[in-house]
Amino acid sequence: MVKDSVSYRHTFWSDTKTKNINNKQDDGQCIWYGTCAGCVPGHADYNIAYDGPAKPMTDPADIKMLKGVCPELFLDLGNNSVLLIYQLIFYDKLVYIYSIAEEGVDPLFCCNHRQVKDLDYHINLLVGLVGRCPSCARNLRVVFCSMSCDPYQSKYLSINKTLEDYVTPGGDNLTLITALNYHINENFVQGLYNSCIEVVNPSSNSLALTTYCGSWGEDCDAHRLFDAMGLSVDNGGFSPFDIYFDYAYDDTTPPEGIVPFDPTAIACYESISVS
Repeated sequence: MVKDSVSYRHTFWSDTKTKNINNKQDDGQCIWYGTCAGCVPGHADYNIAYDGPAKPMTDPADIKMLKGVCPELFLDLGNNSVLLIYQLIFYDKLVYIYSIAEEGVDPLFCCNHRQVKDLDYHINLLVGLVGRCPSCARNLRVVFCSMSCDPYQSKYLSINKTLEDYVTPGGDNLTLITALNYHINENFVQGLYNSCIEVVNPSSNSLALTTYCGSWGEDCDAHRLFDAMGLSVDNGGFSPFDIYFDYAYDDTTPPEGIVPFDPTAIACYESISVS
């Protein structure tokens, strides 16, 4: 039996309460873990709702793949970093991550093997047009890498729509996430857009953002870019599910329990380092 949940499309600071199965802890936790492959015929593989702490990633191959596609998850992204798991460490963060891994302490994430593989595939597609500007590629990566695996993702993600009471062939009763709210700082959104605005797609010799912006094309702006990237395949986009970006401004107070995603956007003329 499948029951479709109530969905709310709202602005970020709306008083409307989004249906959210998460009981958020003060420090945040996961909103999902794992995917249900082939559960909904004709649709993408939806993530499975999970309202608990991040889980250890134990397979060295998964850790290697995640670090390869999302190196920033192993660095300090500010208030939404995986390094907050190790709150006593303030310096040499990357070295410390690997030193404890070598001692048998597994890093904690909200994604499993299948999600890491899917992330690797989609991120490589996403940043393929902007390779000439590593900073633009990095800014794009952190949006979706953090969304997928950050152990504190409930601080800035909330569930917009679910498919409830899905019973798998094995008898498991699951809730699948079919649409997501992503609470994100406006300054970062504008910074990411500005870092990518002049990047040229080498295959077409046109601006890469005209492709990323979908139907907006040359009329792209920062919000249209994010809205286009969040559009699902079912609605003419490329995302496996709808992502509704809610833009947080400095002069507004976020709802209780929400800390909008707010890493530093790196300008295209600035160098990046993930080593």
